[in-house]
Amino acid sequence: MAWVKASSDLAPNWDKETQKTVEGCITEKRNHVGQFDSTVVTIEQKGGAKLAVWAKGILEQQLNNLPVGAIVRITYRGKTKTKKGNMANSFDLEYDQESVDTAGIFNK
Repeated sequence: MAWVKASSDLAPNWDKETQKTVEGCITEKRNHVGQFDSTVVTIEQKGGAKLAVWAKGILEQQLNNLPVGAIVRITYRGKTKTKKGNMANSFDLEYDQESVDTAGIFNK
């Protein structure tokens, strides 16, 4: 018997606590990942480094509306209280409209 260590093919996770903003091109989107049924978006930054951004809630909805190939900037704003009184992560998502228009042509 030969044991092989299992590994993930996801990019390293974005640590929003130490790097408040991630900016780059969406190279991959995966839905229904992990125990919380999340969306994971891979962002390729300038220089080629890739980060996996795990999204749930509003950020997940916003990212699902953008195509692979879109250039985005995601900024972590900290924790905020929801209408139900729970604490949730807050993000700003910005995107380059031209990259969305161009990427949309290839993703249809």
